[in-house]
Amino acid sequence: MRNYAPQLVKAYSLASSLFVPEILQQERELAEDYDRDKSNQAIILYSQELNKVLRLPYYMRLKPEYQKAIKHKIWGEIYPQISGCNDFVFLTLDASTSNYYSQSDAHKKVQRCWNVS
Repeated sequence: MRNYAPQLVKAYSLASSLFVPEILQQERELAEDYDRDKSNQAIILYSQELNKVLRLPYYMRLKPEYQKAIKHKIWGEIYPQISGCNDFVFLTLDASTSNYYSQSDAHKKVQRCWNVS
């Protein structure tokens, strides 16, 4: 793997492990450790349009700040664009962990079924 954080490398290797509570707990601990490591970092970009450097906070999905930003994006930007629409389709695919050996196995099988033509 490229230059990834050690927590991501370990979580990736666990993704092909069995679905057992210990593995899931380990993955959560890795995510929390990664969050602590990255909590004071930012994404630095240069905007040619604005002709300035932009500093964007780095939010991981477990952070309240990330959830607040997503809520703002949905209600402040997306909802006003679709509020006049009446017909929507929303699809959620849930996979029982008892039907698969690992996250990797579940992903492969769902992809195989989804991509059948």
